[in-house]
Amino acid sequence: MAWRKAYRVLFAVLLTALTVLLCAGAIRIWQEGAVRRAEDPLAAVYTPELVEAQLLRVRPLLWSVAVMAAAGPLLGVHGGDSDRSRAEKDSMPVRVPSAKNIHAVRLVLLAAAAVFIVLGALNGSLRDVLLKAINICTECIGLG
Repeated sequence: MAWRKAYRVLFAVLLTALTVLLCAGAIRIWQEGAVRRAEDPLAAVYTPELVEAQLLRVRPLLWSVAVMAAAGPLLGVHGGDSDRSRAEKDSMPVRVPSAKNIHAVRLVLLAAAAVFIVLGALNGSLRDVLLKAINICTECIGLG
């Protein structure tokens, strides 16, 4: 069915656009917060007002994606293999990832985690996490 494929392509394009715009908004908020932190070191980087303003900018796209996500199952649009017959699905070979590929993915994820940990520490988030951990231990659990 051609219209199902067109639906999936349009949905993928809208999701990609929404992801890019949300990431750009988060970067914009961080940049504005960094400027505020330069003036006042105790200023919050992410404030509810700034997040709300960024979400309002992408609201129409967000609603479009939500409507398409809800309408897909109602229209009978599922994953990419749903248009194939049962015989075609049964005859297709099953690809099992090799140990080498799994190892490479694990290394990439480990490197990404290390990069994000270092970026968070350089951003000043290390202090915030430490203070939250101290508060949890002393207030909630009752240590100290």
